[in-house]
Amino acid sequence: ELSKYGGDNNRTILLSCLGQVFEVTKGRKFYGTNQSYSFFSGRDASRAFISGKFSQEGNQVAVDDVDDLDNEEIFAIVEWRDFYHKEYKHVGKLVGGNFYDSAGAPTAALSKAEEKSALAMKDQQKEKDAEKLHPSCNSRWSQQDGGMVWCNNNLHPRKTFVKQKGSETVFRCACFESESFSERHQLYNECSAAASKCQTSPPPSKLPPSKI
Repeated sequence: ELSKYGGDNNRTILLSCLGQVFEVTKGRKFYGTNQSYSFFSGRDASRAFISGKFSQEGNQVAVDDVDDLDNEEIFAIVEWRDFYHKEYKHVGKLVGGNFYDSAGAPTAALSKAEEKSALAMKDQQKEKDAEKLHPSCNSRWSQQDGGMVWCNNNLHPRKTFVKQKGSETVFRCACFESESFSERHQLYNECSAAASKCQTSPPPSKLPPSKI
């Protein structure tokens, strides 16, 4: 049924995000036929909001399947859903799909997505609280000096663990009053515990020559 409203022949344009349907006709220059976001019209393409792959062929799985996305990716899709609630008219649910069953009740897939989004929001709040407690370092990079981080007010830079994202460990440079350090709040290479400025990378002129 939703596919009838894909923007052809100046008809009403509908799209679905996480199973909620919105009328986006006033955005025809974006969602109309052959426009930049026309792929979203007449379907639920929730996955494409984060994958950026605007074709069924470009997606490895169905465009409404978000089950394997991580918390932050789901949160980004929820933000899109919130955007549509704010900017466009909400007209109903896409029943019998991935997010609402034939009776209009939320599916396990939607409940899982909502849980992931809530966890991502909690993680973001933790990061904001950590930023208040231990502010981020100042940083710069130049050809002459390479990479540098430093803290004001006699604070000390630490390479601080933020989170594990898949196989990637995410760190930030944070400023601490204490000269102590740990596995989660590491010293930068060749930087003393009492230092307020640390070099994070040498200038290009001091890098070893590359092999040709």
